[in-house]
Amino acid sequence: MIKPTFNPRYKHAKSGIFKPQHPEKYKGYGQIIFKSFLEAKMMYYLDNDPKCVAWWAEPFSIKYFDKSTNRWRQYYIDFVAEMMNGTSKVKYWIETKTVGETQKPTGGRNTMALLENTKTYVKNLCKWNAAQKIAKQHGAKFLVITEEFFKKKSF
Repeated sequence: MIKPTFNPRYKHAKSGIFKPQHPEKYKGYGQIIFKSFLEAKMMYYLDNDPKCVAWWAEPFSIKYFDKSTNRWRQYYIDFVAEMMNGTSKVKYWIETKTVGETQKPTGGRNTMALLENTKTYVKNLCKWNAAQKIAKQHGAKFLVITEEFFKKKSF
């Protein structure tokens, strides 16, 4: 199996347009826009991994209840990917986040920053719980992928 390396063209990008090397794999519409370095890295990975047979970027939204604001909200799944696992296809719903955004915030000197980080963490948990439940109903697996994933490069 080929283990793709990351295209350095996106190394310092915060947002931009992704140009796939294998456009036949991408099943979405229009330009492929990334909003973070991790999204660009995931796009590159999906585009170049031979086990990936199809992928979409932000294909649909999920309604969830945000406990940090007590409001219903919608969020778009970052990616959907169909990966070969032996002779069968497995569908993954993928969210990309930095490791820091996946961990519960701890105390610090700046209480306003701690409050905002806690709100973000609670919002993320609400999104992920809703996505996991809906993905399971659709026969898919929900994953939160951080920069650590790219060290091992495998689902």
